[in-house]
Amino acid sequence: MKYVAIIKATGANYTSLISSLKRLGVEYRLTNKAEVIQKADWVILPGVGEAKYAMDKLIKLNLVEAIKNLKQPVLGICLGMQLLCTSSEESSTKCLNVIPLKVRALKTKLVCPHMGWNNFSSLNKNSLFKNIKKSDNFYYVHSYAADVSAKYTLATTNYGIEFSSIIQKDNFVGVQFHPEKSGSVGEQFLKNFFGIRKINIIPSIDLLNAQCVRLQQGDFTKVKQYSSNPINIAKLYQNAGAKFLHIVNLDAAQSGRIDNLYLLKKIRKVFKGIIQVGGGIRTIEDVDKLLAIGINRVVIGSLAIKEPQTVQTIIEKYGANKIVLALDLKQKDSTQYVAINGWKNITNFTFADIIKLYPQLINVLCTDISLDGMSKGCNQKLYVTLKSLYPQLQLQASGGISSYTDINKLEKANIDGAIIGKALYEKKIDLKEALKC
Repeated sequence: MKYVAIIKATGANYTSLISSLKRLGVEYRLTNKAEVIQKADWVILPGVGEAKYAMDKLIKLNLVEAIKNLKQPVLGICLGMQLLCTSSEESSTKCLNVIPLKVRALKTKLVCPHMGWNNFSSLNKNSLFKNIKKSDNFYYVHSYAADVSAKYTLATTNYGIEFSSIIQKDNFVGVQFHPEKSGSVGEQFLKNFFGIRKINIIPSIDLLNAQCVRLQQGDFTKVKQYSSNPINIAKLYQNAGAKFLHIVNLDAAQSGRIDNLYLLKKIRKVFKGIIQVGGGIRTIEDVDKLLAIGINRVVIGSLAIKEPQTVQTIIEKYGANKIVLALDLKQKDSTQYVAINGWKNITNFTFADIIKLYPQLINVLCTDISLDGMSKGCNQKLYVTLKSLYPQLQLQASGGISSYTDINKLEKANIDGAIIGKALYEKKIDLKEALKC
C-alpha cells in the first residue's frame, strides 16, 4: 500500500498533521529510519523550533544524504521548508542545500513572530494550487523566511516584507505555512500534493440480517438483497482501490442496540482504509464498542437531534474527527427539514439549526431522502448551497448518485465525499472507474 513517510526528527507537533492525513485516507509512517523514508511514495519533513537543533538531529540520525537523494515528492513544512534551503540566519545554520535559497530573519515593523492567517501576494500557475486562490488564507507561525527567487519561488506572502511562502525545485516543495492547520484550503493543498481527487468516493454497504441490501427511501418493506457475503463485498471494494467505506447497520437501527459486531470485526480485517459506521447508535457506550473494534468514524443521526448534550460529550471525548453527523433532509414547503427515526419523523429543525449546535464539527453526511435508493441522480442544487454556506465542513453527499455525471457535478461543487451504494451493485458505476474520474 502507498504511504507517506513523516520524518520524525525536527521537533514537530505531529498530531494535527496525522489527523489531516487520516481525514484524507492517506497511509502514513512516522519514522526516523532512512530505509522507511526511501521506500515511501511521498515524504513530509515537518518542523517547529530552532534550525540548528533540527539540523543537528538530522545529522545525528544520518538522514541528511538520505533526504537530499530522495526522488519521490517531498514536502517541507514551516521549519522543514527552511531546512531544504542552503542556510539560515538562525544560529548561522548550514541547512540541506536542496533548494539554493537563504533563510533570513523577518525584518518587519510588524509583530514577530508572524503568527496567524495570511494570504498570498503572488501565486504562480502550478498543479499544487488546483482549487486554491491567491486570496485564500493559510496559517503561519514563523520568525524566519526564505528569500524570494524568480526561479524557485511559487508564491509570496507579505508581512511588512515580501517572503517566499512556497518554493520548489524538482521533486522538493517547501511551504512556510501549516497546511494541516489551515482548514479546508490547507487540506486542498495536501490533496494536490498527494494527487488526490477533490471528491472521495465512498462505497456503501447496508447490513440487514448479515446480508448486503438496499432500502428504497429508508422503507424496510422495500428491501432488495444484493449479496449474502458482506465480507467479500468489502474485499472487492478494497481491491478496487477504495480508501473509505460507509456501513449502515440496519439491524442496529431497528433493534436499538449495536448488532453485527462480529461481522464488522471481519470487515475491519479485510478493509484497510477508513471505515465509518452508522445505525442504532444511542449511547456513549455504543460509540465505545465501535471504536474499540477499529472503526475509524462513528456516524450519528437521530441522537444529535434528540440528545445534543450526549453528542457534545461524545465529540469532546473522542474528537470531532471520529464523528460523522448524518443529517437526512426532506423538503416541506420549500424548506429542507431534518428527518429522524429511520426517516419516519420529519422534525422542525433545518440543516442550519443542527449545525449551530455543534460548532466543532468536521464531517457531515447529508442525504436527500426523496432520492435515496431511487437511482434518479443527486440533488446537486442542495449540495452546492450547503457547501457554499459551510465551506469549513467535510461534506459527504448521499442519495441518488447513479452516474459518473453525478460524481463530476458533486466534484465541481467542491463536495468532499460521494457515498455510492445501489449504483455499484447494479453496475451503473464501476468503482475503479469512479475512483479515476
